[in-house]
Amino acid sequence: MDFIIMKKYNIHFSFIILLVASLMLGLFKNMVLILICFAIHELGHLFFIKIFKYRFSNFSLYPYGGVISYQEKNDFLFKEIFITLGGVIANFIFYLLFLILGIDDFAKLNFYFIIINLIPIYPLDGGKLLKTVSRFCSSLWVVTSPTGL
Repeated sequence: MDFIIMKKYNIHFSFIILLVASLMLGLFKNMVLILICFAIHELGHLFFIKIFKYRFSNFSLYPYGGVISYQEKNDFLFKEIFITLGGVIANFIFYLLFLILGIDDFAKLNFYFIIINLIPIYPLDGGKLLKTVSRFCSSLWVVTSPTGL
């Protein structure tokens, strides 16, 4: 069950429960910091989706993170890699920025986002990257294999 904010943006009801719980437990400031890092991460993906002219479908926000849906193309491998790593790239840029500005809370949180998202487990970015590269490598195997197996 999603609360539809706009046609392309959804917030899952459990996320609202998490916000209310964080407010009641006195953890709302931490939740806001995490939300800002989520936004930075997802906007990084969206940036590369727009750069490579892929069609953006929708964005959903869940307690465990955000999910951006877009029309995938069997296009160049580097485009898919940049879209997949767009969030990590954005978190890295902001990690450096916050480090330079001395905003340690944001810097640490962005660093954690980078590390966690690079774990090669689907649906994290590391798992999606592994899936993308393995799909490309398996298609190379079929093309270059003399038997085509």
